[in-house]
Amino acid sequence: MQPGSESDRAIAYCEMNGIECVHDACIMIDRK
Repeated sequence: MQPGSESDRAIAYCEMNGIECVHDACIMIDRK
């Protein structure tokens, strides 16, 4: 999830269900 678009509820859901979730990362900066 891009910075500013993340959802605490969605992140918690992913963590509780064993879904890998990337958040607090900018795709434009981290794509290198």
